[in-house]
This record gives sequence, structure tokens and C-alpha cells, in this order.
Amino acid sequence: MKRSTHLSRGFTLIELLVVIAIIGILIAVAIPTYTGVVDKARIADTRASFSKWASALNKYQVDKGYFPPFLLEEREGMPVILGRDNQQEHNSFIAALKGRMWNTDTQRWAKLEGDLLKQNNKREDYCGELTEDDFGVDGFLADAWGGTSIHVLVDADNDDLIELDGNALNDIKDALRNDYDRDVIDRAEEKIKVIRQKVAIYVLHDESGELGTRNVFSWDIHKYLEAEE
Repeated sequence: MKRSTHLSRGFTLIELLVVIAIIGILIAVAIPTYTGVVDKARIADTRASFSKWASALNKYQVDKGYFPPFLLEEREGMPVILGRDNQQEHNSFIAALKGRMWNTDTQRWAKLEGDLLKQNNKREDYCGELTEDDFGVDGFLADAWGGTSIHVLVDADNDDLIELDGNALNDIKDALRNDYDRDVIDRAEEKIKVIRQKVAIYVLHDESGELGTRNVFSWDIHKYLEAEE
């Protein structure tokens, strides 16, 4: 009795090319979708951090009757920028929020002393816990992409709004062009230049592309832009 034999056939070149093409299409569709999902999560995480920090600054102002002195050195509407290139401002911000000193090199807390004590002379903690979600890998406060160029504005004259300085407004408009048409931004300009909050914190689109930071604002700037679309 003869045994039945099963002959296996390999893929032809055309079949392999078809499979490769299908895989390429799936990857082309999946990567932007995945990136969009990740960006949305990072935007939400960054906004949550900004909300916590803004709440701490508001508590500080209610308690003391004024905002941390280093935030009042520039005229209202000009942001103070935290980050690696502005370590004094970064250290002052943490001192004001936490009433403690933060060492970015050792990433450890220490007693608030020296000039930084001017930012929080009673060493009050207005913020609660700062977690690894608040910091980047190098010990600086950061957005969820790892960027440290964080802009902070406060209502210095206590009228419950902040009118952006011309340069700050232009920087925001330029960054928003990554998300909206120029005409939409121009039509919304009068509304977006006035922030109806006592504290505003934001980061802008990373033009270098090194980190991928997106526009994130602690206040709802998008409602004015979406109304003009």
C-alpha cells in the first residue's frame, strides 16, 4: 500500500511582496494612531501636573496675600520660564510650592535656607507630594515628554485675569499653528491674549523635534480657537 505524500509549496516572490506590502500598510496606519494615543495621554498627564502646581500657587496667594516674589519681578503678562537654563527660577518655584529645597543633582530634598527662603519664609507645603510624574530624568520639573521649558504667569495686580505680553502672545500663536490654521488663530487673538485665571502654566510645541513636546495649557485656550473653526 502506498503512503500518501504531502508536497509543501513555498511562497512565490509575488506572494512575499504582497505580504510585505500589507504589513507596510498596517504599520503606516498603526504608527500615527499609536502616536496620537500616546500624545493624548501625555497631554492629560502634563495638564494634571500643571493643575496641581497652579492650585498650589493659588493657595500660596490666599495664605500670604501675594504670589512668590520671583514671579513678580517681571511685569504681568511676561512668563517666568523654569528649566535647565533657568535653574534659579526652577529652584524658587519648588521652594515656593514645597517650602523645601530640591537638589537636581542628587534628587533629594533639603531644608529651605538662604535666598530661597524669601520665596517661602514659613516653609509651608502648599503642593503636597511631587512624584516622579512631575520630574524629568535629570531632576527638573518637566512635562510628560521630558521637556523642562515651563512657562508660569500670575495675576500680579489681583484683577482675576492676566493679559499676555506681546512677545508671549506671539510665541503662543506661533506654537498654535501646529494645531490650528493661521486664520483661526488670528480671529481668536483678542480672546486668547487674556487669560481669565490668577495662575497660568504652559509648555509650547517643541520645534526642534527632539522631545516631541506638544502645546499644553493649564487653562482652556482651545475653546476660543474651536469656536472660530
